[in-house]
Amino acid sequence: MLLISGSSKISRIAVCLAVRSPEVLPASRAVNAAVAYSLPNSSSLLIEPAFLAAKALFLGWDIICLGRTGSAQSFQTGRWGSKLSIHREGKALWIERAAIEAGDLLMRSKAGLSGCSVYATFVATVQTVQASLIQECRTVMVEKGVASVSQLPGLLVGRYLGDSSQAAKNYFIALWQKVRPVAVGCEAQRPRIWNT
Repeated sequence: MLLISGSSKISRIAVCLAVRSPEVLPASRAVNAAVAYSLPNSSSLLIEPAFLAAKALFLGWDIICLGRTGSAQSFQTGRWGSKLSIHREGKALWIERAAIEAGDLLMRSKAGLSGCSVYATFVATVQTVQASLIQECRTVMVEKGVASVSQLPGLLVGRYLGDSSQAAKNYFIALWQKVRPVAVGCEAQRPRIWNT
């Protein structure tokens, strides 16, 4: 993970709790969960790559907050850029880029952020994504905002769009609790750090 910021007003909170790779990290289990805030008058770029071995699994999410609505700090000026990528043995499985200019049409457009201040992505590398898992994940309700789950080859992707980072986090934890037993083969027990 690399965060380049033109302002000291950016905070990146990352918790590394769940990538499983018997080849790279024997018997290790983790999840990558992060929240990034882009505050007014800031110019920031977040680059977050994940490089996986052949049998490694990745379950993680990024929650991006443009401004801090709870403190009445909207994202009126500045820029936000990010690149999330997941590679398996040198082959790209997932590449997502964002380039958001404060006040830009993308922030207001229905095809963009629709006026919302929080957008988030949950990604799980799953060797075989069963239709029943997708259906079960689609039953998870989000408290505030809108959310969806989709399937790509070897990936399960969850999306959130709204104004609450806590709602996004709660939604992704619920997805994680459904996906983890299938992907990792053991019960999903929330790490205590998620209570902070």
